[in-house]
Amino acid sequence: METISHWILSFVVNSAWQGIIIVVGAFGCALALRRAPARYQHLLWVAALLLIVTVPFLTIERQSAGTRGEIVPASESHVEKTIH
Repeated sequence: METISHWILSFVVNSAWQGIIIVVGAFGCALALRRAPARYQHLLWVAALLLIVTVPFLTIERQSAGTRGEIVPASESHVEKTIH
């Protein structure tokens, strides 16, 4: 249950800051496309919406894949002590 709440929290935090960046970029592109046909502007905003949803999921997947293969060092209590 803890991992599910961690994933939800990560998604919310990542979508907040990444969504802002995607919207700002899409707005800049929309300004460049203001004289283009409406279908291109529509495709731009649909693509931005899809990116806002998928990019945080990809970030969560990358984070969880990085922690799966993590090597945890042994604690000093398990290390054999050699007596000289």
